[in-house]
Amino acid sequence: MVNEDLSKMTYEELKAELQSILESLSSGQVSIDNVTELVRRSRVIVTECQQRLKSTREQIDAMIAEVQSSDF
Repeated sequence: MVNEDLSKMTYEELKAELQSILESLSSGQVSIDNVTELVRRSRVIVTECQQRLKSTREQIDAMIAEVQSSDF
């Protein structure tokens, strides 16, 4: 799967792929060439997930600040 495809995947899909990679690596049935590629892919997925979580946290913080500053 190409890195550009990550933006089209949901967080849950990314998490599932990461879990699948972990299971493959844990099985011990992966060739060393594939281990390198799977580890690279995992790193890209983790980075994407971290960025999404950071963005979501920032959006929530902004909404909370907006609500707290408004007059009810």
